[in-house]
Amino acid sequence: MPLCVECQHRISTEDVFCSYCGKRIGDDVARQPPAPVLSAVDHYKRAMDSNNLDVTIRELDACLCANPRPVLAVAAYFNLSAAVWEKFRFNERKGYSIEDDEYLWVLGSNLCLRRALKIYEKMPRAQRLEADALKLHQAVKGSLSPTISYGGSVFMAGQWHDRKVSGLFPLRCLTETKWGGNLDR
Repeated sequence: MPLCVECQHRISTEDVFCSYCGKRIGDDVARQPPAPVLSAVDHYKRAMDSNNLDVTIRELDACLCANPRPVLAVAAYFNLSAAVWEKFRFNERKGYSIEDDEYLWVLGSNLCLRRALKIYEKMPRAQRLEADALKLHQAVKGSLSPTISYGGSVFMAGQWHDRKVSGLFPLRCLTETKWGGNLDR
């Protein structure tokens, strides 16, 4: 099955528009043959080797959609959240200054970290007590706090209001993959 040139998702030969990104598929957009299927580990390595945050985000998203082992999933969700935070420079900006579409990324970062914690909690005790797993767990917990209220309020017409946004998270691993619990909205 061919892939959309824009977003690399599978498309049918009968499709006029990509159902994922909405890009028109036709003579002006060349169809690509399917890419080789990579493992979760391969996607993770490609993400960590990249100097481009968009590539890092895309590869970590693909890693998490490729059914990784729990330890890898925790690391991938943590790194995905960090890459999103860095891409949008949220540490350098006030939360009220971000746009609504950027706020969806904040919510996605928060959900990534909460999923990482949930997966960690479900890991066997022996795995959780390994030094690297413990360090990762502490890093995830430390990163979660800023994502909870960042950008949740906006100043409009002289008053503070709770931000109201709707839409889908822009990551497949948050919209197509379920990890259980009450984390998924």
